Amino acid sequence: MLTRYRKVSLAMLAIVSSAAPCGSRLLELDPLGGWTASQKTGAVVLVKAQEGPAATTFSLENVSGKLVTAIAASSPPTGTTSYRHFYDYLDGSSAGLPNGATYEFRISPQEAASNAQRAIEIDAVLFEDGSADGLQRDIDFMNAARLGRAYETRRISGLLTARSDAQSPDTDALARDIGDLPDSIDAALASLKDVDLTGLSLAKLRSPGGTDNQHAFLSGVRNAREEAQWQVKEMRQLPAASSADPGARTQSTFILALRQAYGGKTDMYRGLVQQLLGRLPK
Repeated sequence: MLTRYRKVSLAMLAIVSSAAPCGSRLLELDPLGGWTASQKTGAVVLVKAQEGPAATTFSLENVSGKLVTAIAASSPPTGTTSYRHFYDYLDGSSAGLPNGATYEFRISPQEAASNAQRAIEIDAVLFEDGSADGLQRDIDFMNAARLGRAYETRRISGLLTARSDAQSPDTDALARDIGDLPDSIDAALASLKDVDLTGLSLAKLRSPGGTDNQHAFLSGVRNAREEAQWQVKEMRQLPAASSADPGARTQSTFILALRQAYGGKTDMYRGLVQQLLGRLPK
């Protein structure tokens, strides 16, 4: 795996008078506003930084020539505090970040104030083809989170498919089946013990190695389960019975659409897990 380390900083091009430029002119001359980026991957680069009262926003441009599907970035550690940021496009509605497009992420005023170096670290990316670039620690973390999300998605898909009450869904029973958010890696693995996603049960797979990756796996499970809990809450807001309008949303049409959506997600994750099996830390 290619790992490159370099500093990226756009210096002010010129000072045309002895007077200090105004804020807009300064941003025009230096789109990074004095911030720098330490690159652990050259796939995405910092092209703009903008500070505001609510957040500091960084724009990262994909220059890899490939579709980026996840990004890891961080601020330099300050004492015992470490800020790490992860974004996985598979958790959203987009397939990924195309070449030439930009992704924006924000840090809080507290994080910005603690960043005396005015520097961010662009740590790792995952690509659509299953390859990755950057720090192995962050690549493993993002893959472990995906694995947790994949197995929880398959579990929920099975719950939806097995239900015989699609015409009159029992939302209370469905909420109980989905369950509470697991508070430990053991609780997450126990809830997934009967899930089969790739022809191998989770019990036969090597559990994610190291505390960091176990935390990532747990986070992936929790995120997917929380999303399902919100789906049930949305379903409860709909009428249970059909109306005179054949196009009206009801609990019945909602759960049928949910089955289809989770079936599609499961197929996507099945292929993804096949890619991950050879890449997870031993």
